Amino acid sequence: MVTRLFFSSDEEGQFAGSVSLIDPDGLTLLSAPIELGVPISELDGTGVFIDSIGEIEITFRKRGEHQFHLSRNGGEATVIPLYVSSK
Repeated sequence: MVTRLFFSSDEEGQFAGSVSLIDPDGLTLLSAPIELGVPISELDGTGVFIDSIGEIEITFRKRGEHQFHLSRNGGEATVIPLYVSSK
């Protein structure tokens, strides 16, 4: 799994949160913490992006809309839909 997170220059510092995969019934299939140091270059006062690469293996047992929830500690989750269908 690869995530690309964009930060503005005022978000420099530590980022802590989590990513979860939720099935169509609302059950959590996986959850993992994310902890990043976000340095902002003096040459780039507008922002920075960081790639976070991890590996997961999952067998989907149910068709339908799954969701990735990306959240920052203490904040609401950003929801990214993933539709799973049969072959």
